[in-house]
Amino acid sequence: TPATVLLNHYIPEIAENCLGLDEELGGYLATKHLLDNGHTKIGCITGPLNQNVCRDRLQGYRNALTEFGIQYDANLIVEGRFDLKNNHAAPRRLLDRNTQITAIFCLNDQIALGVYDVLQERNLSVGDDISVVGYDNSLFSPHVNPKLTTVNFPTREMGAEATKKVLSLINKTDYPMQLKLIPELIIRDSVKGIN
Repeated sequence: TPATVLLNHYIPEIAENCLGLDEELGGYLATKHLLDNGHTKIGCITGPLNQNVCRDRLQGYRNALTEFGIQYDANLIVEGRFDLKNNHAAPRRLLDRNTQITAIFCLNDQIALGVYDVLQERNLSVGDDISVVGYDNSLFSPHVNPKLTTVNFPTREMGAEATKKVLSLINKTDYPMQLKLIPELIIRDSVKGIN
């Protein structure tokens, strides 16, 4: 049998060789950071909701709202795309139907870029008018203005864990791989507190 380790995918038959990120915790950390800063009207732009990763991150958003006693409002959720193509449509839809939003949680950093553009076209500023949190800690996230607060996806740590597991499979030794890595919130400048 080949030495197979799956990253970010789950197959029950080889569960012990599937390595992922605790996406639900990531969504929770991002949303809790906004709640801790006084935001209660928090929009969420997801990626395709037929993907587990999107549903898990969205569940984390819901968990944080519940913890703070805030009712989940489906009107504040807009399904977007995970790429840069047409990433302006979702933030426009979200803002058009929710004028009270003070913050937006974007399920990846490309979506956040679209939000930055749409806020700029509406003469709103990131942070001062609407706080934004992304997800993945993409290479560009510390280089946009303001620097993007985002959830780190630990690619290096994931690669190291996977390599150790593959080597243990080849060498027929036991390596109890950590199956879910813990995400970390990287706090930068795109979130401002409100009273």
